[in-house]
Amino acid sequence: MPTVYFNSHSCHISDLIDADDELIAEFSRVNGISSDGRVYQGQAFTLDLSETYAPPIIRTLNQQAIHERS
Repeated sequence: MPTVYFNSHSCHISDLIDADDELIAEFSRVNGISSDGRVYQGQAFTLDLSETYAPPIIRTLNQQAIHERS
């Protein structure tokens, strides 16, 4: 089970992780972040990029209303 975080404010991926383009692309893929690289307030994300179940867990959480995410 991946560790899940909830973003406290809108920011860019590069504000959350210090990484090269390849790692940023993998972070975006796992967390369902669009090509603009924005992570929005209340958005769930994980740093457990190799966790098999991370993408569907993050996707499910982010499909819920913000007040239901916890």
